[in-house]
Amino acid sequence: MDAEERSSLAETITAATATASATFAIISHLPFQQGVVEPPTHQYKRAVVVPRTSEEDVSWIDWAFGNDSLLQKAIYTVDDPVEPYVLPANKGNEVMAYLTFIIDFYDLLPDVSIFMHAHSTAWHNNDLLEMGSSQILKRLNLRKVVREGYFNLRCHQYPGCSNRLFPLAKNQSSVDVPQEEVFEDAWKQLFPLEDVPEALAQPCCAQFAVSRERIQMLPWEQYIHFRKWVQYTRLPNNVSGRVWEYIYQYIWAGRPEFCPKENVCYCDGYGVCFGGEEEYNEYYTKKRGIDELKAKGAEQFTTEGSVSWPVDYASQLDELQQWLEQEREKAWQRGQDPSNRAREAGRPYMPGDGF
Repeated sequence: MDAEERSSLAETITAATATASATFAIISHLPFQQGVVEPPTHQYKRAVVVPRTSEEDVSWIDWAFGNDSLLQKAIYTVDDPVEPYVLPANKGNEVMAYLTFIIDFYDLLPDVSIFMHAHSTAWHNNDLLEMGSSQILKRLNLRKVVREGYFNLRCHQYPGCSNRLFPLAKNQSSVDVPQEEVFEDAWKQLFPLEDVPEALAQPCCAQFAVSRERIQMLPWEQYIHFRKWVQYTRLPNNVSGRVWEYIYQYIWAGRPEFCPKENVCYCDGYGVCFGGEEEYNEYYTKKRGIDELKAKGAEQFTTEGSVSWPVDYASQLDELQQWLEQEREKAWQRGQDPSNRAREAGRPYMPGDGF
């Protein structure tokens, strides 16, 4: 960072502290209330916001939606920008594009904005959706996003929830997290009037959906402040981006720790309903047994290829895989009934309410 950039950051933080009480929302004081959903026949407008390089293929968006008139495709190509999706700087990984979209379209936001990475599949997508980004977009329950305001697109709590961030008691996390060491200072710069939380957590990895009303709970000027921090911070891009991975749930859900039950996320968010937490856990307990059976099957053979003991692990494996497939199909079918989704999510339901 050169002298001009350091000066800009210092001026930004000073100005933010001086004017925050007048122009910024104090997030810990905001009334985070449920949104009002439209009738089931209503078609919500949404945007998918995706930062990428020119080498990354995002054709999966077109494959999933084609020329859907209700979908705005906000693709930020960082090394070959096309108006109006242009960034002031390529910093902070995805957060620069996310904040720029909000700033540039603040008064024109669709009902739901969906913030995602460019890859069509990724390990941090959802297992029951075949790790596919297009499946997330196609299956996402927009009514849930409008109702709750903020929805982390990843259902699995690991990583992010099992290894919480402790900004005050540094070096307490169970894994190496470089953002923990710098988080306290970053928080004070971003939120000069708010206390630093003792712990923060949410499922990784910076992919989520937010309603228009929830975004607009914070004034436009506050997003400008956030983006200036990203632009001028001395932190490396990967660290500043990972700092923000632990912030999104705070600014749009008002909670430092945001770890919804996995079965509820899948059921109410995507329509994969196992009937409850116990049934969901049973499915994944048995799914983990596949690797164990494969390992035992491999141990049956000596280096010469002869069977060392007569146990038919192949048949056991086949039987287990069939059971998993059947239970997964039942979960999809169960999720087609909106009353099942409401029941598993623990929310009230009246006939005709829809999803």
